[in-house]
Amino acid sequence: MMNNLINYFIEANICLLIFGILYFLFFKNETDFKFRRNYLLVATMSTLIVPLFKFGALNEQYTFVQTIQTTVLPEIVIGSEVSSDSSYAGTWITYLKYGYLIVSVILLQIFAFQLAQVCWFYFSTSTDKTKKDGFTLVYTNGTLPTFTFFKILFFDNSVSLNSNEKNRITAHELVHIKQNHSLDIILIELAKIVLWINPISWLFRNEIQDVHEYLADDAVTSEEDTDKYKQLLAKMALAQAHLSIGHHFSKSKTLKRIEMINTIKQKVNKWKAVAIMPLIVIMAVVISCNDEIYKDVDNVMQTASQTEVPLSLQPTFNELKQKYTGAELAYIETPGTTHHSLSNLKDLDPNSIVHIEVFKKEEKIGVIFNKNGTFETLEAQLQEGDIYTIVDQPAMPEGGFDAYYKEIAQALRYPEEAKKAGIQGKVYVQFVVNETGSVEEVQVVKGIGEACDMAAANAVKVAGKWSAPMKDGKAVKQRIILPITFKLDDVDETKSPNKKDKFVEIEEV
Repeated sequence: MMNNLINYFIEANICLLIFGILYFLFFKNETDFKFRRNYLLVATMSTLIVPLFKFGALNEQYTFVQTIQTTVLPEIVIGSEVSSDSSYAGTWITYLKYGYLIVSVILLQIFAFQLAQVCWFYFSTSTDKTKKDGFTLVYTNGTLPTFTFFKILFFDNSVSLNSNEKNRITAHELVHIKQNHSLDIILIELAKIVLWINPISWLFRNEIQDVHEYLADDAVTSEEDTDKYKQLLAKMALAQAHLSIGHHFSKSKTLKRIEMINTIKQKVNKWKAVAIMPLIVIMAVVISCNDEIYKDVDNVMQTASQTEVPLSLQPTFNELKQKYTGAELAYIETPGTTHHSLSNLKDLDPNSIVHIEVFKKEEKIGVIFNKNGTFETLEAQLQEGDIYTIVDQPAMPEGGFDAYYKEIAQALRYPEEAKKAGIQGKVYVQFVVNETGSVEEVQVVKGIGEACDMAAANAVKVAGKWSAPMKDGKAVKQRIILPITFKLDDVDETKSPNKKDKFVEIEEV
């Protein structure tokens, strides 16, 4: 859960940073205020929502191919004796997490206080409220400046104004109400609270308020005397603004507003809008597919994976190969011992299943199926150049898996910095066994941190050789994933899966 939350924050900050760079490079000085407002809103909503979407559904029809396309070994667990005091308490990572949360809570409280301040004044018994056409007018009597919040217009009637000036200010504030600018402020304020560490969130907060003022000024000056309106702006600039969640007619940056009033308005060049669309789409897909890759790796381990045929099932497998000479049989496993467990193999055509084996002790189901059945194109889909993920004879460590896991355990030590930081979790190390049985292309496809990732990868690199994988009687390359779990517990314990455990009596599903 924590890792998912951290991934979300990282991806959301990347999104916001990219949107911010595009905005300040291409649109900051545009006079098409409506476009600028829409851009800021879409950018903010996309930042908060895009990291939540995963595009796995696009590849749903290939789910079965994905679940068996990589040979996954049983995991090895590297334990470490770490006291509860040193696992998490006092670590700098913990301090950072709580520090970030504390700042977010403080910002949320400030925002809530401002909302409460507005509500308190509105519902105060002494407040003079008047219902108008589409809004409520509240006189502040000098307690608060003139501003709007949703459909409420707080008007400072203590300022000396003539009737025309009052009408111009009212017209300005009504633009905020009609265009629902308060919703924009709430959205971007919440984004700032969540992503306060990103300077773009603060810049967007200021930008949206400025754009709102430009929009309101533009609407009023299209129907009013421009010079008199600018004089009114200068006069009201002397007043002080107090509530940042409202829209103040007297808000600062008056000179910039006057400059914008004098500027000839132009639509945003179409090439700018068109140019950023592919960048935004690519960003959304890359960020979403990033987690989808991680999800696929987890699915491979947690649903079905090609592995060697268990010793107890080897006679049955050989008999089936002799019986169905035209079939290309393969073996996969999935956790569970019930019919429901087979739902993990929902994309496997039942007509291609030749035999089902239930292993109660290991709580898994083994399935022998015919790859030549309805999966005629499976071979082409699963071959990556000259590297195979499904082979006739999988690669085997020299000396067997027991010896291999002992080598991994001897070469692998829990990094001290990871212990102190309380880091634990599963590292997926992917590698290729080539035609000579040597290990190459070692890389971490999903990790938990640089120290643990490097330790796991180095252990795989120095472990012993393998037998060459065979395909159609020829030695080929095979891609393999080894999950290595770093676990903090009271006893330093290394678990090594035993591939030769005796299986219980066969029971049909």
